Amino acid sequence: MIYSETIGRLGSTQMLPDQALKGNMQASNPCMSITEHLGVVQASKTRILEPVTFRTAWRLLSAMNVHQKRVRAKKIGLKTLKLRNQLWPKLDEKGLWMRDTHQGYTTIPRPMPVILRIMDDLSNGKPVSVTYFALWCRVWDECFVTITNPREMAFEVGFTGQRAEATWASRMKILAELGFVDIKPGASGDYNYVLIWNPFKIIKKLHVEGKVQKRKYVALLDRAQNVGADDLD
Repeated sequence: MIYSETIGRLGSTQMLPDQALKGNMQASNPCMSITEHLGVVQASKTRILEPVTFRTAWRLLSAMNVHQKRVRAKKIGLKTLKLRNQLWPKLDEKGLWMRDTHQGYTTIPRPMPVILRIMDDLSNGKPVSVTYFALWCRVWDECFVTITNPREMAFEVGFTGQRAEATWASRMKILAELGFVDIKPGASGDYNYVLIWNPFKIIKKLHVEGKVQKRKYVALLDRAQNVGADDLD
């Protein structure tokens, strides 16, 4: 089957059998391209409704892919839930932290553990993964964090004492030098505003430069493919 999308007054999506498309091409102008004919035809009638560009067809296919991913995710969720209920038949969900019923959650890439390990490898014996993860736990969809209390951030990361803020700031500097974040100063200090870049893209760039261990990069690539992330393509 060929999938296409009608444009204009119809505004609907229909499926066109191959034979119907071929018949319409012959019925109109055989010199026209398939793009000009892809309009398309109702399954029960062989008349062209509207032409469709390849860009429109691509958007339709992309939408179908998103729908397929959602269906697949739903099936996996139901399968996982069934297994969990078999293993813990008397489970009270009130004891679980469910993002659908609780507030204060964030979204992270599933390969994050591998990303954090690679970060620590790149920081020359000064681990930055906890500092980075603390930033991620404060970020919204804009990938932007405002830090008004550096001492609180240092405490969350695990730095205490008189040099707590200075140590935290040194880790932030490393993250910025590696390219994982961009920073701007403000009233709260040199790290008042933080922009978090796509970690996959940064690691890919550092890999091209020969700075990432091949074994761990392959592990990240494998994990990304397993979860459907195409950031390293």
